[in-house]
Amino acid sequence: MLLYEPANVAEVLTVRQVCILREHTVRNLEATRIFHLVLSLESIKVTFFLHYIERFYGVNMLFAIPTIICLVLITFIQSILPNGPFSFLTNYLLVLIFPFLGGLTYVCRNYAREEHAFIFSDFVDAVKANWKQFLGNGFISVTLYTLLYIAINYYQSQLSNSWFFYIPFALCVILAILAIFAEFYIPVMIVTFNLKLRQIYKN
Repeated sequence: MLLYEPANVAEVLTVRQVCILREHTVRNLEATRIFHLVLSLESIKVTFFLHYIERFYGVNMLFAIPTIICLVLITFIQSILPNGPFSFLTNYLLVLIFPFLGGLTYVCRNYAREEHAFIFSDFVDAVKANWKQFLGNGFISVTLYTLLYIAINYYQSQLSNSWFFYIPFALCVILAILAIFAEFYIPVMIVTFNLKLRQIYKN
């Protein structure tokens, strides 16, 4: 099986298990001087690596499809609506992308933990299981980033009038940086732990 069906190995074993198995087998083959099988194992390592690249490409394509559709929808709506004080509300359509982020996060988390994951079925299951929390997080994130964008632009325009505006400007920038850093952890915590969104924000 190792020599003739290397792609199937990736479906059963983790990266670490395959590497340990390969190293152990290579030592035994080198000790018995069966070098042509050693070369076959090297080809398996390359095939295994390419197979995982293909899987990462697949899961990112699953996330890219709804993302592109949502961005096209936002562009279309903004083109037909007149520019006004509430035109930024179309940005809330970005919230529709967040449930699909749950599928991407779950599959990539399993790969990072060297655990098996089916690309399509696990992606869809993770979206179904976590879509409410991801929608809530998306609404909060878009609202926060919109308010910070407005506040930073306003305080920046007032910096030349008074040094006092440096304080709220710096606070808004720091809060924006912290919010960006939090987005690296919140999706992973949602798909990993059985916690409410309020508890995740507290952590």
